[in-house]
Amino acid sequence: MWLETCLECVGSSPRVSGAYQDGIREFARRRPRLTGRLSGVAERLAGSWEGLDDMVGAGREFARTSPKVSGRS
Repeated sequence: MWLETCLECVGSSPRVSGAYQDGIREFARRRPRLTGRLSGVAERLAGSWEGLDDMVGAGREFARTSPKVSGRS
């Protein structure tokens, strides 16, 4: 989504983008243990999101087929 904010203009600049990537590399090089822990948290969150998506799908299926919930009594 493009909001045309000043931050987006700066973030889309190749020079700023390159400096940002360099900063991330430097952080990862200097703090490998923290980087690993953050990666693990991100993976768990991504996995929990997939599980949540499965639960929401099951809830929708129940609501669609249940006479009381769907109003088909």
